[in-house]
Amino acid sequence: MKRFSNWGKTALVLGFCFCCGLNAAEAKATKTTAMDFRAKGVNAKYLDLICMSTDNEYICFHSREPRDKDHDDFRNNVYVFKVNADNSLGSYKKYTITGIPSIEQLNFTPDNKSIIMISKMGATILKLDLASGKVTTIMEHIKGQPGFKVFPNILMHSDGELLIQGYFYDKDTFCGPNTICVLNYNKTGLDAFTLASDVDKMQVETRRGHDTVIENFTRKDTGFWVMDNKDKSWSCYRWIDGKGVKEFDHAQEVPGLWGSESRLLYSAKRAPNSYDLVVYDAKTDEKFKISEGRRTPYSYVFLADSGKTAIFNDINEQTKTTQIMYARESEGWAPKPLQGLDRRIPMGIERIALDGRKVMYLNDDFTLYIADIEE
Repeated sequence: MKRFSNWGKTALVLGFCFCCGLNAAEAKATKTTAMDFRAKGVNAKYLDLICMSTDNEYICFHSREPRDKDHDDFRNNVYVFKVNADNSLGSYKKYTITGIPSIEQLNFTPDNKSIIMISKMGATILKLDLASGKVTTIMEHIKGQPGFKVFPNILMHSDGELLIQGYFYDKDTFCGPNTICVLNYNKTGLDAFTLASDVDKMQVETRRGHDTVIENFTRKDTGFWVMDNKDKSWSCYRWIDGKGVKEFDHAQEVPGLWGSESRLLYSAKRAPNSYDLVVYDAKTDEKFKISEGRRTPYSYVFLADSGKTAIFNDINEQTKTTQIMYARESEGWAPKPLQGLDRRIPMGIERIALDGRKVMYLNDDFTLYIADIEE
């Protein structure tokens, strides 16, 4: 048996997020500068771009702002901005979250009425009601009581549900196996967690003999991971519940990956100065090449729209700028630059809408870009 640990379990894990595709001919974008935020009463210096609501009408930011000039104390604020039809930012609500040291992860609920927040290294789960501002505790660690601990700190949307990874523990804080659960966010305590998959045995067997593991579960029954080998090469695997584990690719290095439903987008180094960008379909065992033999890899790769749209970045390390690119299955996976933005923009944080219609980018100058394409 494993004892409950605030540090969780060892693995480097990538999560499931929000991905988008854009039509170059129809692209439009807006830009909100740090001064624009200031005019709204918001200090952009402290903003972290988190995600967009599932209906694309709101954007969520987290801000950990100092309470005093010495930065000895901080307050956790959640900002939810309305996104206007032209992609400009409209009105917003600010929610100050008390009683926790930090917010480690947050996401909208599928109905967009609330935001789920994770804190205290996965031991606490809170729900923020956006209409009333009320915060409800879904789960917290109480000595002598059983519970659930999130690890890694990931909240993912899949098939209209909010999924969460982690493990149950008993009243003596001994842990059960790693699991994927459906989060019933309108309930509290253990009733809030419905077991979907027990992935512990599969993880233990596949990780054996590997030092580094990068995981990306995308559904209740599907996952991908990349592991290093003793010869310093990397192997790519997929897992489907009931069908087991299968190796589907081998490369010198895998600099980036991101999954959506049953598909994975990943960059693979085949030889020195030779990188491919590939979409793999776990259901059909097919691969689709977006690019082949590039001297440098595409970075910050995202996949959206059930794996039908890819977003990736052509980064210039010398100028510290990026050009956002996209490719669509409906367009033969041909890579194209995303129009409506400057060709080169300063590097920053990128987020993609769940349905593949918007891209959000907050650069290091605290300027927010939102690009939107209608099908």
